[in-house]
Amino acid sequence: MKSKQTRSVCVIQHSAAEPAGLLAQVLEEEGWDLRVIRTYRHEAIPDRLDSDRGLVILGGPMSANDRERCPFLEQERKLLAGVLAQPLPVLGICLGSQLLAAALGSTVVPNTRREFGWHEVRFRKAAASDPLWQGLTGNLTAFHWHTDRFELPEGAVSLAWSDRTDCQSFRWGKSAYGILFHLESDQRHVERMTRAFQAELFDTDQHPDDIVGAAPEYLPKVERVGREIFRRWAKMLG
Repeated sequence: MKSKQTRSVCVIQHSAAEPAGLLAQVLEEEGWDLRVIRTYRHEAIPDRLDSDRGLVILGGPMSANDRERCPFLEQERKLLAGVLAQPLPVLGICLGSQLLAAALGSTVVPNTRREFGWHEVRFRKAAASDPLWQGLTGNLTAFHWHTDRFELPEGAVSLAWSDRTDCQSFRWGKSAYGILFHLESDQRHVERMTRAFQAELFDTDQHPDDIVGAAPEYLPKVERVGREIFRRWAKMLG
């Protein structure tokens, strides 16, 4: 008897405050099981994906360059290289997008202006014909929490930008995507991150209560867009 095809996705989570959120909801609605690897619990990064049909790498409080302090980051880069060569669909969010860019040979450097809270994302012309973003072009005020940026990897297509960051999303190949902003956010996600990382706001003019208080204004559109984007990426899993 032919075995049933595995419908699982590997998800790497670096912080208890940054789960897959809306992305997890959509993948489960589309019939996918999530195999979550939690590096903050010291769970091991696999050398390769044998049965999973795709890879998701979420955000985290560390830099993509913190390989000595966080040796699992180098393991993630090696895993990414193998998954990209197979090739399987990849989705990197925030830190995950930086690691994806690094795995593709790009550099990750401190941003000249840190991006916390709610900031507008603008989409480039290439997004209008992109398999994930087509029909959803325009502006989107999304939740951000990053201090680094990356150079666009060679051969990649830049899809979005913001006033503070030149590349907010990119595609490499047919199904590898990096999204620097937090499209997976819901109200609880915003509250958790703002509470966990509020010390990073110490020398800014932003207050944690203001960031959380603004969430109901922006999250309905973020959720509408996020559900469609994540649903389209799920279709790429096969």
